Amino acid sequence: MRNMMAMLQKAQQAKKQMGALQKEMTKARFTASDGRNQVSATVNGDGELVAIDLSGFPEPEANTARLEKAIVQAITTAQTGAAKAKAKRMKQAAADMGLPTGLGGL
Repeated sequence: MRNMMAMLQKAQQAKKQMGALQKEMTKARFTASDGRNQVSATVNGDGELVAIDLSGFPEPEANTARLEKAIVQAITTAQTGAAKAKAKRMKQAAADMGLPTGLGGL
């Protein structure tokens, strides 16, 4: 019975820590740019686009196809960075709690 109580307390602690981590990642910001630094995109830790900056692009009307490609590249790079950081942080949190890190994408 004592073991069961300890397990329940650990599970409650893990739930609380993971909730705090999720909030932390939602507030985190990840910014990346296209290869020419003409467009930058900022996403939150969930990969949601929160800002885009076109100030480095010479003349937006000059080449919309190139602008569109740069925007997609910047957003994709920022989202990838956010996903990698979130996975790393979740894995570390699981390890800190003594949980297995190979389950459920952790």
